[in-house]
Amino acid sequence: MKPDTKAEDRGEPISLMEPLLIGDGSRRRAALTDLALELTQKSAGFRRSLPASLLASLADFVRAMNCYYSNLIEGHDTHPVDIERALKNDYSKDARTRDLQFEAKAHIAVQECVRFKPEDILTPEEVAARLKVPESWVYEKTRARCRNPMPCLRLGRYIRFDWNAVIIWLSAEADQQEGAARPSLQKKR
Repeated sequence: MKPDTKAEDRGEPISLMEPLLIGDGSRRRAALTDLALELTQKSAGFRRSLPASLLASLADFVRAMNCYYSNLIEGHDTHPVDIERALKNDYSKDARTRDLQFEAKAHIAVQECVRFKPEDILTPEEVAARLKVPESWVYEKTRARCRNPMPCLRLGRYIRFDWNAVIIWLSAEADQQEGAARPSLQKKR
């Protein structure tokens, strides 16, 4: 696949794109935060609605799709069928296609490895200690009946937490509470 237009290098440093955060003073920050929270909640609800038997195959599919698009952005036209074949160790005889298959397989392996860092996976007791709350509070916040449950990983009868997901959840909770606590700006008559 060839691009329609040639990108012009304007000599701009990559650092101009980093860290890609909305500034505290941005007038759109609150609305974007609300949209991010809504998307996260809907995503979590959708995930909870899926049968466990479907989750692993769906995750594999999404990894392969991400690999395809990432490679396409980098200018590597690795066809999805070639990616699927590589995952089954069925490599092309064509050297160029085979190299792209190896690259795609490595890309997917890295995605699987970086999903969770071992030091970021915590027990309920560790989350309670970090948040300085009782362990029973942590368990209560993971129950389905909770209005906005804390994201957790269910491993049979055990639960574990991705600390990064907990921080995002906690920030969203704080934003919601802050929004609810703001006094009305309307004049009282």
